[in-house]
Amino acid sequence: MHKAATHASKLTLCAFRAVALDASGGELPTRLVICPVGTHGARARGNVTVGPDTFTGLEDRQNAMKHGMRLALDFEHNTVPGTPAYAADKEPRNIAAWATLSADPAVGLVFDNIEWTPTGIEAFNNKQFQDISPAVFRRADGTVLAVHSAALCRHGEIDGLTIEAASAPSQLAPFFAELSASINPPSKPMLPILRNIAAALSIDLPENADDAAVSAAGEAILAKIKDGLGKSASPVKDKDADGMSAEAKLQLATLTAQVKTLTEQNEANARAELMRQASAEGKVIPLSAETLKITPLSVLQEIVSKAPAGEVPLGRNTPKTGHEGEVTLEALTAADEEVLHKMGVSKEEFAAHGPGAKAAKK
Repeated sequence: MHKAATHASKLTLCAFRAVALDASGGELPTRLVICPVGTHGARARGNVTVGPDTFTGLEDRQNAMKHGMRLALDFEHNTVPGTPAYAADKEPRNIAAWATLSADPAVGLVFDNIEWTPTGIEAFNNKQFQDISPAVFRRADGTVLAVHSAALCRHGEIDGLTIEAASAPSQLAPFFAELSASINPPSKPMLPILRNIAAALSIDLPENADDAAVSAAGEAILAKIKDGLGKSASPVKDKDADGMSAEAKLQLATLTAQVKTLTEQNEANARAELMRQASAEGKVIPLSAETLKITPLSVLQEIVSKAPAGEVPLGRNTPKTGHEGEVTLEALTAADEEVLHKMGVSKEEFAAHGPGAKAAKK
């Protein structure tokens, strides 16, 4: 189980100047440290930390995002959606090299087995770039959890480049969703205790129970406990008529609170997993955060299962072309505007960075 419990909205993708690119030797490097171990300041964006939590489970998190360990060394972050270089470029995007990400606790995150492209070889030999800037996913305390790519930069970094999960472009949304799920695995530390309580009350709760079964058993346990308390008579001296002492009642009340907490925790995990699945499938769930909390789990499951997939685009769409090959922006429909609203993207941002933006500026 990975450490670092955090919600997707607390994740950010941040780029910063990590190290200088040494092109003085003339030979193409086959290994580059893209993010040294330790804590690095990223000015207004806080700290970026590479440490034990970064190294533990790194490959699992990279695979969960379907990004893997073979990553791009690009130019000025032109493969990161939401950056100026990405908006100015188009597919197929030029990259300097492909490399294998590895974790070396002694030095940090490393690009190994670098395979340079012809464009990258030319840029390196001509000493066109002087710095290396990684684009990393980090949690709220600054700890690096995963890597999107790294870039050759002329001036260290794209100033102020930080992308939050809540406002990430649609191409990055699946990465945030999968990464959040991989570092927030459902936790059932009290399941053995809950099973013992359920057995004592003649309630069946299997050892491999899923979140829905645990929630249902928790509700049944609460119901039986409340029913038993309701039948209690007024206390006589230090015991009720049913033979329960004040101490026993206190223990029972504490146990009731623990069961209630566990039930709520498992329901929250189940809801978070449903929303993660919906996000990964490009589904729009038209419910506010407050409404989600009070929507019965069975109802939410039905809403997610019946919601059409692909309403939020997960990949790049090819813009339509006008006369003489010019790229043109289509007028947004009401449905398009609704999708943009739920993604947290304004029409102005879409016009500035969306498909066709480069042509529209000409």
